[in-house]
Amino acid sequence: MSEKAISYVEAQLKTLEGDLSHVQVYNQPANDFKALEQESFDAVILNSVVQYFPSIEYLVGVLENAIKLVEPGGTIFIGDVRSLRLLETFHTDLLLSQAADEQKVEDLWQRVQKKLKEEEELVIDPDFFQALQQYLPQISQIEIQLKRSRADNEITKFRYDVILHIGKEVLSPSCSPELLNWQQEELTLLSVQEILAEKQPEMLIIKDIPNARLQTQVKLEGLLKRKNEFVKVEDLRKALVKTNKPGFSKKPGLWEKPGLWEVSWIEPEDFWNLADKLAYKSYITWSALNSDCYDVVFWQKSSAPINNGLPLLPTENREQKPWTVYSNNPLQSKLSQQLVPKLRTFMEQVLPQYMVPSTFVLLDSLPLTPNGKVDRKKLPNPDINRSHTEYVVPKSETEQQIAKVWQEVLKLEKVGIHDNFFEVGGNSLLLIQVSGKLKEIFKIELQVVELLKYPTIYYLSQHIKGESISKTDSEEARNIRDTNLKEGKSMMKQRLARRQKHRSRYQFKD
Repeated sequence: MSEKAISYVEAQLKTLEGDLSHVQVYNQPANDFKALEQESFDAVILNSVVQYFPSIEYLVGVLENAIKLVEPGGTIFIGDVRSLRLLETFHTDLLLSQAADEQKVEDLWQRVQKKLKEEEELVIDPDFFQALQQYLPQISQIEIQLKRSRADNEITKFRYDVILHIGKEVLSPSCSPELLNWQQEELTLLSVQEILAEKQPEMLIIKDIPNARLQTQVKLEGLLKRKNEFVKVEDLRKALVKTNKPGFSKKPGLWEKPGLWEVSWIEPEDFWNLADKLAYKSYITWSALNSDCYDVVFWQKSSAPINNGLPLLPTENREQKPWTVYSNNPLQSKLSQQLVPKLRTFMEQVLPQYMVPSTFVLLDSLPLTPNGKVDRKKLPNPDINRSHTEYVVPKSETEQQIAKVWQEVLKLEKVGIHDNFFEVGGNSLLLIQVSGKLKEIFKIELQVVELLKYPTIYYLSQHIKGESISKTDSEEARNIRDTNLKEGKSMMKQRLARRQKHRSRYQFKD
């Protein structure tokens, strides 16, 4: 929490009734526990914050110290953890929603790969917490939970919650749990209900249930990995629609995962509701077999040994791996952001201007042919973060200032005045950053909704010029802005017409 947020909490505490003198608030680094007494808390909450930690090692250090604060039998709650297993699925879904129909599928795939490398938040594999339990024996039990909700959003699809139980006595059921595999045994929600109602097992574990929340996203990711079969994003979207039609049947050998399209995808909330209707408690966690599936555990509410919490679940000892295996590196994109300008500056000092590359692309290694030569066909497109409009360099001072902010926030080498903010990698969160920076530069009130209305540098610069003039003559400013916008739209229509004419001529020659 920021210092401003802490001050707000302190002010609110003074307005509440009752004696709250025991409540203390601090603003300090997450790994600084010096002011806190050990074994003095029932619970420690890290909600929607670990994604901002600089590394997985930093998180391990925080949790090591947090465990010392918790009394035996206490818990540590870690909320809104982003899943590393689903990171590529997430970026594929996001970038497709922003892509134009005429964009090349190969470019879309390269954008996804670039986003994976540039991810600035800490994204964690659920297996990390299992490995953490082996590393820190004070952790007696771990719960890794999917989000409860029928809402269709990024939180419910790609995030999860974790509860670490510290020094808790975990009791086992009186008999071995019944194990079922959803796909191998071709189960349905109705058949599971019949098992629980008729057989009434003390404990039932169902593994590998396809997650309906991720159905479309997983199919899309599978299609994109067959990128050589599609030319444009429009073709990809049509194929995705086709797979969702009733009666669609996959052809053997086409898809990456056998049976991906015929399986029964189930909403996790259906199992929670089923347990509520019957005399059972339930626990839903990610599957260890497939990233797009989950496991469900049912146990009877009347089961005396385990009625107060999650039962002891069967686990396997894992080989201890480096912590970096379980997460991305959020600092990598910052390193790239600093490296490219330094590299450009160095080259400008030792090379003539015409020899300095216009674009720099960082790669882990160069793709090679079987003969050991550079495979030029597999080199990434240097313009994958550019939209599909003609590049026009920012000329006016206002355009250049806006372009500089875009480049800084979006981490782009260059942007044109007709590039769409969302087509070159922008999103609503980045738009808030842009809004704040532009307010400081131009000293005007600039709401996010205005940036949504003017998504290109050209239109936004005209809007800003109009707003600046409006302080002295609002009517004249509106007239100037309207005229400029009309001229801009006319110019863009003429440019599109020229491009279409050029394409038609090229196709005729072929």
